[in-house]
Amino acid sequence: MEGWILYRYSPTESNPGLYEINRFIEAANKRNIRLRVVSPKQFDLVVTRDDRKSIVLDGKSVPLPDFIIPRMGAKSTYFAFAVIRQLERMGVHSFNSSQSIGIVKDKMFTQQVLAASDLPVPKTMLAKQPVNYRTCGKAAWFSCRC
Repeated sequence: MEGWILYRYSPTESNPGLYEINRFIEAANKRNIRLRVVSPKQFDLVVTRDDRKSIVLDGKSVPLPDFIIPRMGAKSTYFAFAVIRQLERMGVHSFNSSQSIGIVKDKMFTQQVLAASDLPVPKTMLAKQPVNYRTCGKAAWFSCRC
């Protein structure tokens, strides 16, 4: 079994999350799973209906992995999302789906999804300038330093 850790840093760049990546690789090795660290910068995306078994990585067509583990953090780019979506559409399992990553990147949408699922959430307001404090009820529940 082979998987890729989709990471915002390429394997040659210095990265602050190296410990977590090394732990993933160590745990995978104990289970005879090969993990490769790849960056979205290494991909060229080509959308076609013909070849559904490979993707272009570092300028070469390579076989698809069995799964990906996106570890992009809060600074996921549009291109990184496109890479994850492309791999998902080609049948690669993603442990953090592009849909879930998109939801958590948008804090207001996250609150809306949680509230719609009847989970307790703090009262949240997306305000525009000027802030209308009366919108939130009888008492202002937040402080604003405008």
